[in-house]
Amino acid sequence: MIDLGGKRRADPAAIGRVRMWAEASLPASDAAVVMVTELACHEPGCPPVETVIALLGGTAPRTWKIPRAAADLTAADVAAALARPPDLAGHGHPPQAGCCPAPAPPRPNPSASSPAASPFGDSP
Repeated sequence: MIDLGGKRRADPAAIGRVRMWAEASLPASDAAVVMVTELACHEPGCPPVETVIALLGGTAPRTWKIPRAAADLTAADVAAALARPPDLAGHGHPPQAGCCPAPAPPRPNPSASSPAASPFGDSP
């Protein structure tokens, strides 16, 4: 589907099917809200569109990324994605040149080195 701005839009019926399949693939004990969306990636080597399945609620939000449009997925694709551990970073596909850069290292905590340091980085 194309909107007037020329950008691709996700097929609402396909998003609904993926959400239904995701809900059916989750254990009954996992009481969480399932959110499905499509994202475009403009980085070299990334798939042009990926479908993201997010579970909101429970102990922590979790996401799974499938490197295809929702309209191209099957119930088996969704079940296979949810059978693997959630994505912590990356796109859920094998590393490709120029895609999925390594996450940035954590920034140092200024209060760890000086108990009186301001959270704004200025000196006391």
